[in-house]
Amino acid sequence: VLRNGQARPMTRDIHLPTGATVTKDGFVVSPTGQRTELREGQGCDLRGRPVAVRTAPNGTLVLAPAAAERTEYEPENGRARTSRSVFEELFGRRDGDNEGYGKRKKYKKNKGKGHGRWKGEDDDD
Repeated sequence: VLRNGQARPMTRDIHLPTGATVTKDGFVVSPTGQRTELREGQGCDLRGRPVAVRTAPNGTLVLAPAAAERTEYEPENGRARTSRSVFEELFGRRDGDNEGYGKRKKYKKNKGKGHGRWKGEDDDD
């Protein structure tokens, strides 16, 4: 376990917010039961994805950024930027991604018995 940049031994299994479990013998067990062994010099993030462990310039240990979130240096403006996924590169990113685009109330929602759905629809007498 990395805590404040120092490696410490794991005394028990750790349960992640995604439902995955990191065992003290170095395995990540997903909620579906799939086991992935962490290799030497490898850790995992809070989602249970394997991530490399690097040594910072001050000597502390840090988790390397995940492959999809790798930072790149842009010399023209002097800032680092995060790389985008292939999907975002092809189609771009919408400004309103968190607005529930495409979600709507389903047609048959909230129409149980007594709301005109079954009463008298098939009565032709």
